[in-house]
Amino acid sequence: MFDAWDGKNIESLEDARRAYNYMNLKKLDFRVDALAPMTIGTGPREIVIFTDPYCPSCHLLIEDALKETDYTFKLVHIPVLGEDSQKAVRFGFCSPDRELAQKVLLGRVKPKDIPNPEFKDCDTTPVAKRVVTTQLLGLKGVPFLLRDDGLVRNGYMKGDLHKWLTEGI
Repeated sequence: MFDAWDGKNIESLEDARRAYNYMNLKKLDFRVDALAPMTIGTGPREIVIFTDPYCPSCHLLIEDALKETDYTFKLVHIPVLGEDSQKAVRFGFCSPDRELAQKVLLGRVKPKDIPNPEFKDCDTTPVAKRVVTTQLLGLKGVPFLLRDDGLVRNGYMKGDLHKWLTEGI
């Protein structure tokens, strides 16, 4: 077997686990800021979270992330849960009202209550890059977490974040 992310042969069970659970982001030249993420926190360690504005487990994860002070979380909102998500992500990216945009992206505004401006001059290239990135990374759903050392996680259960951040479990 061959680990295409790291470019090396898989010769043991540990190699296989690492290939399954880690992505070498430096080798990929992954730059999350090109995706125009929402940033939470100011800690020295950076965690990337792919999320959808209307994903319930994503909301639980973000609540837990707000309690972590040693990390900076880069939230990459992707519209995977349908038309309401598409509207929310576009509004969140394009709206000049950043406070309302943040509420929309965090799922605190119901889809029917999101204003419907046209945003004719809004370049949504970073949003399109988000979708392409999810395909390149092979995301199967949200939330999807990437730790700064390359450890990945699919899905979330309330209260698990601190342990995953510190122990990788």
